Amino acid sequence: MQSFQHPSLGPVLFIDTAGIDDKGTLGTQRIEKTHKTLERTDLGIIVTSAGHWGEFEQQLVDQLTGLKRSVVVVFTTTRPH
Repeated sequence: MQSFQHPSLGPVLFIDTAGIDDKGTLGTQRIEKTHKTLERTDLGIIVTSAGHWGEFEQQLVDQLTGLKRSVVVVFTTTRPH
């Protein structure tokens, strides 16, 4: 988590939900915690690789919009070395 004070918004808290697609017992616990966090979210930012939009990402968008939350999608690119 990272928090800061935005001049026009007030306090802002960023929560990285890495591991939302984990497997196994620990992964299941992380996923459950992430879904609870989404219920308290004002804005969801989904970061994914360009060209890799799938059912998983769409389910996140659907869950957030179902909770009446705003969503921003960021597509990353990989540069050749």
